[in-house]
Amino acid sequence: MIDQLLRKKYARNITVLLALLLVVLLWFFRVFVAPEEDPTLALSKWGAAAFVSQSLLASIITTFLLGVLIVVLVPDRQEFSSEMIFGKEIGTCLRRALTSTNVWLHKGSSGRYLRAEVAPTLARAARDSSSGRDLRAQILDPDNEHVCNAYAEYRRGLASASRDNEGWSKARVREELLATILKLYILMIESPHLNIKLFLTNSFSIFRIDLSFGEVVVTTEDERDPAFRFSNTSDFYDAYRNEFNFSEKQAREIVLRSSGSHPITVDSNFLKTLFPSIKISIDGLDESAWTRIIQKFSTSRNPYAH
Repeated sequence: MIDQLLRKKYARNITVLLALLLVVLLWFFRVFVAPEEDPTLALSKWGAAAFVSQSLLASIITTFLLGVLIVVLVPDRQEFSSEMIFGKEIGTCLRRALTSTNVWLHKGSSGRYLRAEVAPTLARAARDSSSGRDLRAQILDPDNEHVCNAYAEYRRGLASASRDNEGWSKARVREELLATILKLYILMIESPHLNIKLFLTNSFSIFRIDLSFGEVVVTTEDERDPAFRFSNTSDFYDAYRNEFNFSEKQAREIVLRSSGSHPITVDSNFLKTLFPSIKISIDGLDESAWTRIIQKFSTSRNPYAH
């Protein structure tokens, strides 16, 4: 419990501040308050300095002995098994896991974090190292009107909806999904070492799963909510991996492969050709929708960027 708490930076800072405040209060009491009640306890300037030095020496010795005791009695644990993470820690944990793995499994909904952070980071790592990276991703099926509408209703009911200027609708969910698919397609072309398998699902979960070789991070749609993190030594890691595999078997795979010349100009004409070629409907999409899709593709925002 204590080591889980002190692993968090903000908890360590608060602990240090409280300890310093306690030291200052005790010093103030000994030097100024106590002599008011008992004049024999009054200290000269050098007496006060000696008192502080003596107290610090005693604290250092006590701390050293406690440290030795902890090292001797507490078993050494090489890595965490599970923990809850908050705020900025979520983005930091995800980023650290992304940059230290060759394989990433992502199960989400609209895929905004997937296209803003996961896929670009893996693509960049593949290019920089000239070695392979594997991405398996599950997002909602943009052709399924029911699931798009259900997800939009769910997002409108969250506290985070009040911070979203665009608002959630069935049309927006569809456009977010198409922008994510477009991003994955372009990155696949630009980064030959990035292997992408994309699956479209007909149901959504309120949780998002991001699983690497070493750990799994489970988050919600609101970036201010806490997240759960499990190492690959935890039973939960295997459970979430199995959940991903079973969900993948029930999803529709979209085969992303290049069939055109390079470089690609991402405009409405290109999209009208691309999506039908990978078995995704474009019915009901007008020029304003194509403009919004291209804008989302170009300006993806990482919800955990601070």
